[in-house]
Amino acid sequence: MRGEQPLVDSPGGKRAENIMGVVDPFGGEVHTAFTKKHTAASVRRFIVDLFRIYRHKKKIILVLDNAPIHHATALKKFLERVKYKLEVIFLPPYSPELNPIERFWRFLRKKVTHNTFYETFEKFSATVRAFLEKYKTGSEEILSLCKVS
Repeated sequence: MRGEQPLVDSPGGKRAENIMGVVDPFGGEVHTAFTKKHTAASVRRFIVDLFRIYRHKKKIILVLDNAPIHHATALKKFLERVKYKLEVIFLPPYSPELNPIERFWRFLRKKVTHNTFYETFEKFSATVRAFLEKYKTGSEEILSLCKVS
């Protein structure tokens, strides 16, 4: 009714999963990993997975934001050891519009979470995982969304 606050169902609780991801702006593939907490070790494991996925490439260029975890001493040491294979570009502070994965996260939220109620966290998580699986192999949609000019 007009003038009244609408009620929105919520399953309640405070459960979360963290997702880290990268998008290949030249192939349209999206690579993600779920973690309970972002740590230097989880970022390192994710990068090692990228080395496996892109083992045929001479060098990988990875764009990172300035999250504190990306500047952790343990991660810096690892990045120094693999600089022959990995070039890291840190974005300027407060510039998510320059990071292709941020465009993908916005796309995910629009398609999966906006105006949608999930009865359980498990249903929500399963829907997110299915969405991510769909874009693992690349698509024209992601290429146009995340292209690099």
